[in-house]
Amino acid sequence: MIDSIIDSSKGEVVEGLTNKLGLSGTEVDKTLSSTKDAFDKTISEEAGSNGLETLANLFSDNENSSSSNGLMASLGENLISSLSSNGFSSDKVGSIKELILPVLIKLVSEKIGGNSQMLSGLLGKGDIQDKASGFIKGLFN
Repeated sequence: MIDSIIDSSKGEVVEGLTNKLGLSGTEVDKTLSSTKDAFDKTISEEAGSNGLETLANLFSDNENSSSSNGLMASLGENLISSLSSNGFSSDKVGSIKELILPVLIKLVSEKIGGNSQMLSGLLGKGDIQDKASGFIKGLFN
């Protein structure tokens, strides 16, 4: 199942980055790397400190809880930081964040549907932080 998330997210994200934002191939690669790093950091930290409840809520059709909204804000901040450290201007950083986050949250939500058991299964084996890291690496490799 994770392969379908990878395939579907890459196509839509790359198309948006090149067609809507005019990013070059190198910039797209840096963006995907930055996004992976931001997702990895945010989800690993959340899973390690609070378990899967907030993640399951974020990746569902339900209205986000205040915790999920906080997690989304952290994800955005981590993405901005990662993109900035990869040399993107503040103008591009904001545009990339606004394009990428909704697409990826939607795609992961479609697969997980708020099901914490599904989320746990997609994260893989091992402790919860290792699971989150493995899940995110699969999205962008």
